[in-house]
Amino acid sequence: MRIFRTGWRLLLPVLAAVCLATAADTSGTVRFGGLPVPGATVTASQGDRHAAAITDEMGAYRLTGLADGAWTVRVEMSGFEAVSREVAFPSAETFDLKMLPLPQMKAAVAPPDPPPPPVTPTRRGRSLAGNSRNIAPQPAFRKTEAVAAPAATATDNDATPANDNANANDAFAISGSVNNGAATSFAQAGAFGNARRGRSSMYSGSAGVVVDDSTFNANSYSLTGQATPKPAYNRTQTALSLGGPLTIPRLMTGSGASFFVGYQSIRNRNATIQSALVPTAEQRAGQGIAPSLLSPQSQALLRLYPLPNFAASSRFNYQVPLVGSNHQDSVQARVNKALNRSNQVAGDFGSQSTRSDSTNIF
Repeated sequence: MRIFRTGWRLLLPVLAAVCLATAADTSGTVRFGGLPVPGATVTASQGDRHAAAITDEMGAYRLTGLADGAWTVRVEMSGFEAVSREVAFPSAETFDLKMLPLPQMKAAVAPPDPPPPPVTPTRRGRSLAGNSRNIAPQPAFRKTEAVAAPAATATDNDATPANDNANANDAFAISGSVNNGAATSFAQAGAFGNARRGRSSMYSGSAGVVVDDSTFNANSYSLTGQATPKPAYNRTQTALSLGGPLTIPRLMTGSGASFFVGYQSIRNRNATIQSALVPTAEQRAGQGIAPSLLSPQSQALLRLYPLPNFAASSRFNYQVPLVGSNHQDSVQARVNKALNRSNQVAGDFGSQSTRSDSTNIF
């Protein structure tokens, strides 16, 4: 009996390990061209048992509660061919998807046909709803034979399935995993936010003006407390831009080139209040010094200083508004030309001119 109890205790960990092995979790990834595919549905089935998961933003999925053994795993994603494979779990599997040919993608998202118009029942040539003379005669139905569409020739590159797959793959590589709805009834308008039609809708531009005038502003701050008149000043900023396809009649049409031109102008006239301590009339006269002892050079330099315009203090006796100006013009131009889906050339030009004028109390 003691031997039997010891053997049962040794058998319990083994049974627990077997139970854990029979219902484990497994994970894997779904990719397209080496890139993760988020939002794909992964379904595993074994007889009447099923498990499903959705891939995350890294294309990873995780199936829980799967027993060891062979399972049938199916991966589905809109716009891609479904992939089905026998997998022996536990194992980490990677599924590589292929995009559907372009005709199949269009057929999958094409809107349904509209319902036929209602037909008003008639009795002996008269409508039940009113006088039959107001009803246009209906053409008699006749049997017709379906005519097969002509087969695409080898020279039609856009009609071959191989080229459709290549075009679809290139479109996915450019747009990423975002569906722009170009082939659906929910397609975005060619000019977003603008219902213009024709070739002019491909051009866009803008114009803006910002104006600031001293009429709407308060007086400038005064350090001395003197009521110095407010000088007139203003600030104006102008911006213009234009862009679209580059077309030159009889020289460059339909070349796939585009341009952008932008201009910005700034005209600022600024005003500030400046305070200073200048020589008084007594100081100019020498304050008791004989005029013959004053040098002509110092007298000439004294005339460059303005006279005080308010009562003298220990720090300031002169205050005046000063006006300065700042003008700036800048131009930017850019031209792009797409050579193919992967290469393009571009040229940029930029110029800026700045002029300023500042004043002082002298």
